[in-house]
Amino acid sequence: MKKIALLFVLLCFGIATYAQKFVVTIPQLRNVVLEEYTGIHCGYCPDGHARAEALMNENAGRVVLINIHQGNFANPGAGEPDFRTPFGDSLAADAGVSGYPNGAVNRHVFPEIEPAKAAMGRTTWGLAASKIFILPSPVNVGFKSTFDTLTRILSVEVEVYYTENSPMPENYLNIALLENHVIGYQSDYANGNHTDYDHKHILRHLLTGQWGEKITKTSKGSLFTKIFHYTVPSNIVVKNCDVAVFVTETKKEIYTGVVSKADGGMNDGHTVVFYGDVLNNGKKLDKGVKNTEKTFELQLLSKLPGNEDYKISMETDAPLDWQISFGIDGTWYTKEIVKSLQGDITKDVTIKVKPGDTAFVATIRLFMESIKYPGIKRLQTVYYMSGVTELVINNSAAWGNGGDTTANVFKTDFLQGLKFAGCNSFTSTSSDVINLSAGSNFLEDIKNIYFNVGWSFPALTDELVSIFENFINKGGNIMFSGQDIGWDIFDQNGHGTTMTKAFLTNFFKTGYINDGDQSNNNLYAVANDAVFGTIQNSQIVNRYGVNPDNNVPYMYPDVLSALSGGKSVLYYNNNISKVAAVRSVGQSYKTFLLGVSLEMISDENVRKNLMKITYDWFIGSLSDVEFDVAMENLWNVYPNPVLDILNIDNTENKLSFIELLNVQGEEVIKYKPENGLNQINMLEFPSGIYLLRLVDRNGNNKTIKIKR
Repeated sequence: MKKIALLFVLLCFGIATYAQKFVVTIPQLRNVVLEEYTGIHCGYCPDGHARAEALMNENAGRVVLINIHQGNFANPGAGEPDFRTPFGDSLAADAGVSGYPNGAVNRHVFPEIEPAKAAMGRTTWGLAASKIFILPSPVNVGFKSTFDTLTRILSVEVEVYYTENSPMPENYLNIALLENHVIGYQSDYANGNHTDYDHKHILRHLLTGQWGEKITKTSKGSLFTKIFHYTVPSNIVVKNCDVAVFVTETKKEIYTGVVSKADGGMNDGHTVVFYGDVLNNGKKLDKGVKNTEKTFELQLLSKLPGNEDYKISMETDAPLDWQISFGIDGTWYTKEIVKSLQGDITKDVTIKVKPGDTAFVATIRLFMESIKYPGIKRLQTVYYMSGVTELVINNSAAWGNGGDTTANVFKTDFLQGLKFAGCNSFTSTSSDVINLSAGSNFLEDIKNIYFNVGWSFPALTDELVSIFENFINKGGNIMFSGQDIGWDIFDQNGHGTTMTKAFLTNFFKTGYINDGDQSNNNLYAVANDAVFGTIQNSQIVNRYGVNPDNNVPYMYPDVLSALSGGKSVLYYNNNISKVAAVRSVGQSYKTFLLGVSLEMISDENVRKNLMKITYDWFIGSLSDVEFDVAMENLWNVYPNPVLDILNIDNTENKLSFIELLNVQGEEVIKYKPENGLNQINMLEFPSGIYLLRLVDRNGNNKTIKIKR
């Protein structure tokens, strides 16, 4: 009995002290796991496949692709392949799939791309992946796989090693069997449908079930090992198969994953060594005045054992009259140094900023690079603002066609306009920086904000709304500029939320009529507007290229509407019913929404003048209130709504002509009015909305919406 008991103890001890055999134990950066939701009848999916494949090829060894055929587009017809699995619908529901192809990058929610779900359109996968690649993983995942051709049993031996504590006490191991080079039908809107399409990365089975095998020891130094077996169905060609292994924090967060061939494959979990980091547990942005020093407190942390040497350096875009340096152990530097750091012990480093006369938001980056593992620099970024009253904010969100362009590319049009206005206290920054300012006083010296949306999605987020509302309620003024702002916020296929819709409605007094197109190609001013009435006409041009799926230009100038309290000030194609811009005056603020991007206005002088007028109006050089009241009192038109006779009072003989238009902007009646009371019999026209345009003898004009 004693011998049996001793043997049992030894066996238990052997299990408890089991050491890893092949998974690496040095901390690694995360790999991307892209779960692409697709289908054989999805005509846009081949483009998604190509984008995913390019992402994998451009980042060798860093991307795991899993193609999940699911939804109506995956339903096969007669003679067509069926790639569906029992797992697809639940995975899609959890990711929030709303179109095809959609993809989830590490099942992570990126608020700047999709505010509330992991599934994203194909144009944003690259941007999302770039944010994952730089993150350290708390676990390393390795595996070996073998296949017995006689029994068709696939065996996968997995090792999961924790280099840091997981935030969750339970994680989940997932093993996916993927098949490549399955030839079959595929719809393709761009190139025509295929009968011999090469399908790759098809999810065939999850060896660990719908949500994975539970891991209960997730602290630093823990090792999970297990061998999994699966009998592969005869219709699956194993020599064309891969095995993907990944670990999730919960169902919605993948730490990292690896992939290798199913028959004789092996991956030790090496991605890119995470050798350490620059830490910032304090402020990430600050503001001040010229010639006054302020500091940021950071820390350097080595994750390599023992003492290792690191290059420490700094770069900044600050103006030449600013002074910026970093200090370690009481010595200050502006250039690269080499410093020895001990593993897992932090070293304090201070960034010191002394701004000069130039108004600017400076970006300051402190870098750390391992001498032993060179190539990828770890960094921490801080921001410092001084002397700024006019702030151009460039939306950091993804570009509409998924390319590398961002709104920042077109910031020059805004800055040149402010310079033309004679302002010398302007600069620009990104919405990512502004999001860091929530709850701080970072914007308290800013008088006016110019939000450069361009053609980016989401055009507006709840986080930005909270910051902008706080700014407006303290007396700040805001201009928005961008195509598809209205569409993105108000259309059911956009990113609008209750907060963003209410913000445009309540503060900008702006509604949305429809998504414009390339026919909205000329911009006109409402001539009687006190602020923007002098803007010259200009052509509107496409700046964003052509959709390769249908050869239609990426040109969508929104058609807007002025709600109660708002005024239409610009319109398209000499058609006053096609509103292009709305201004509004609140109790202590002014807003201006331009439904076409500033850069799309082809005439540079018009762009500059538009910015100058906006600036002058914001700072009070142009007063519109008295003018607007006078214009409202100039015309006496009644009743409205009208059943039969519409009366236009011209007893003082002020009018030069009267014009009645339908909502399409087509002329219904136009005549020179008589002195006295003029009448139009509206019974002659169908019920609906009409636009009555009145022009006085001085050239002032007023357009009134008439309901019949």
